[in-house]
Amino acid sequence: MECHTCKETIKQGDQREFHGNPICEDCYMVALSPAKACDPWAVHSAKSFSNDEKFTLELTDLQSRILKMLKEAGGAGTGALADALGVTESEIIFDGVVKNPIY
Repeated sequence: MECHTCKETIKQGDQREFHGNPICEDCYMVALSPAKACDPWAVHSAKSFSNDEKFTLELTDLQSRILKMLKEAGGAGTGALADALGVTESEIIFDGVVKNPIY
């Protein structure tokens, strides 16, 4: 079976249905929790943490590549990032977020 959104192969029984179409779990999560353009609390937290000397931010390889591309291109949408970096949009959305900050 094929995901209606990303066209990836879905194992039988692992599919989800969204608006009558079979989709994979990653696309289902994106559909239920779409990324928001601006989260004021996240912006406030990021600014506060960046001023804290005890806070160290370590980026994953994907996060570093996303940041580099955004700086070089002056911005890009999720689809353009995914295409340029050879990953899925779900990976950009879920794996591109900051994970496990070190305090």
